[in-house]
Amino acid sequence: MEIIMNKKNEQKKLRDQIAELIIITLGTGKNAIKLQGSPNSRQIMHDAMRAMQTLGVNETDWILADNSIKKLTLAQLSEAHALSTQAIGALFVKAKQGLLTLDDLRRARAEYENATKK
Repeated sequence: MEIIMNKKNEQKKLRDQIAELIIITLGTGKNAIKLQGSPNSRQIMHDAMRAMQTLGVNETDWILADNSIKKLTLAQLSEAHALSTQAIGALFVKAKQGLLTLDDLRRARAEYENATKK
């Protein structure tokens, strides 16, 4: 029983560490926009979208993964929110199946470090 609990705890720990490193990419090539997609970032996107809808605003300044600031539209934030939700969901499923590895964490860290460079 303890081995199973340790495996579950290990998977949850990996899941939570990887979730904080999620990067969402909108578009491709030189025009690609990279945003943080962590659970906290996803919630901030949701709150911003609700505020934009309530106030009738179609764009807002947003801090990107590399800490630069860019105007994003409601549609862009909505897409980023959906992609973040999808990535977090897939991560939770993989953890529940016991399939997360340290390599997954290493890859997530490398992608995060690459995306957050200026």
